[in-house]
Amino acid sequence: MTRLSSLTAEERKTLLLLADNGMNVTRVSEASFISRASIYNRIMSIRAKTGIDPQDFWGLSLLLSLMEKEEQTNE
Repeated sequence: MTRLSSLTAEERKTLLLLADNGMNVTRVSEASFISRASIYNRIMSIRAKTGIDPQDFWGLSLLLSLMEKEEQTNE
């Protein structure tokens, strides 16, 4: 089971930016005004916390779906 609740707000925003920018770390970095190294660190942290690779299309899709489901549950 994924520990989505352990993700920080910044990590969640990074997931959304990855989706919005075609999983391109350089574009995510530019869009968020954060260094590429920091984006990669967030990606590694997300992977460690959830066991899902957000740089994989299906992994990112799963994480975004889980985030959406979590938001609907909390409403």
